[in-house]
Amino acid sequence: MMNRERLRAFLWLASQARAQGPGGLVNLLGLSLAAARQTARVPFRPMMLFVEVTTRCNLHCVMCPRAFVRREERDMPFVEFQRILAQFPHPAWVAPQGIGEPLFHPDLDRIIRHSVDRGAEVTFNTNATILTAHAARMLVQSGLQELAFSIDSADDALYRRIRPGASLPRIVENIRRMIQIRDEMDSPLPRLVVRAVAMKENLNHIPAVIDLALSLGIADIAIQDLVLPDPALAVSRIGAEEYQTLREYAETATMRGARVKLENFSRFSPQRGTSCRSPWLSPYITVDGYVTPCCVISDPQQLNFGNVREATFWDIWNSPAFQRFRIDFRHGRVPDVCKVCPSY
Repeated sequence: MMNRERLRAFLWLASQARAQGPGGLVNLLGLSLAAARQTARVPFRPMMLFVEVTTRCNLHCVMCPRAFVRREERDMPFVEFQRILAQFPHPAWVAPQGIGEPLFHPDLDRIIRHSVDRGAEVTFNTNATILTAHAARMLVQSGLQELAFSIDSADDALYRRIRPGASLPRIVENIRRMIQIRDEMDSPLPRLVVRAVAMKENLNHIPAVIDLALSLGIADIAIQDLVLPDPALAVSRIGAEEYQTLREYAETATMRGARVKLENFSRFSPQRGTSCRSPWLSPYITVDGYVTPCCVISDPQQLNFGNVREATFWDIWNSPAFQRFRIDFRHGRVPDVCKVCPSY
């Protein structure tokens, strides 16, 4: 049985695929069947793609993989991004997102425009620290469909502890200016979202985050579970009772006109271990070209199936190593990173 969230995602993908003609719909149906059956081989290319366009960032967030794994800071050349996307006939959704801040990429506008021209909806998260007026106009003009602001607390002191190097008043100022510029340009896009990571440290601050979002005129709020790039973060993960509290916050906010979405809390579901479809639907490509099964596994040293600089994506997508991984995944033989993943 397809749950409500998965059904919504499928219907959205279907609308995107329909716009790409019969080939897009066939591709989507083939992918969906492979994901539902959890086949070893996937006879179609994915329509949802994460591409890590930069590993540069100006913050040191406590829950970011950057705090635990050192990687070289660099940008993916635009021509390389083009070569990657050219291997996907029907891209429906592209996130130029990884462990870096996308706004640092010097060709982000070209990356967005190229993806949109290929028929993809483009979205990414930003810490909004370098969201200048120039960057705001660029994002509106680029065709970006959705922009999510990472705000985990409406209290500046706690916000700074979670995201060292940032200033909440400055970020709020940048967001207000972004909204003003978008309105002046008379554009409905990008849609704006406030996104927070729920942890023990900020759980009681979530209602204030929702209040802040609504005060900015942003009704879409996404609250996501804490990913564990290192076991040391497990002490910050909320428990079942706290998750129920979070659900109550969401229900209360809904009555005030907010659209609150709780993301990746499958560990509290009786169907835990059966919800993840990333190895069939949404791979991740690192700034160096390595292919991993999902965006949670952002470190290619942890797990990867090949490099698009050395082989085609198609060969990697159905390589013996990737097929073995899917078989093991289907039977519950997953690596440790999957066992603690909020999407598994």
